[in-house]
Amino acid sequence: MMYHHMVPDPAYGLTPETPDTEFRRSVLFDGGDPAIAPPAYRFREHYAHRPAYPFSAGAGLMSPELRAILEAEIGSEDEIRWIQCTVLCDGQELNYAVPVDLAPPPKFDASQTDIGPSGVPARWALQSTGLKGRHVIKVPNLHSGLVVADPIRRAVEMAGLVGIEWLDARVS
Repeated sequence: MMYHHMVPDPAYGLTPETPDTEFRRSVLFDGGDPAIAPPAYRFREHYAHRPAYPFSAGAGLMSPELRAILEAEIGSEDEIRWIQCTVLCDGQELNYAVPVDLAPPPKFDASQTDIGPSGVPARWALQSTGLKGRHVIKVPNLHSGLVVADPIRRAVEMAGLVGIEWLDARVS
């Protein structure tokens, strides 16, 4: 199966109403229930089209439309839990959510992965053996994006969602 790295488009930004460092840290590195509730977020500006995956410096908020696609295409071995978040926009409170991948993390292909000094993978490839039944994958220690199976990318593109960029996901 082909996989893609789905990342938020930085042209569509969110800003937390209060500092969100501890929330992001607990979501990115601890998994499970975050140690702190998420703050409300606000779009940095008015956008003609509401972004499905706005850039939020690692928090990874997703619109209900993007969430519905992920849930419809989830693999048999995926374990995704959602943390509800509020996005303020034009006087409205919008429901967005952050996915938390509870399935065992995939393994990197050591021969094709470079880990930077901070422990964050700079250039990476996942081992295909750990991806059976997986369609939505959080890459360990990666600050932004998810690796998703090809049917998810096609569904997102067919839905015309904005705020999403696609990169190659290397799988060996």
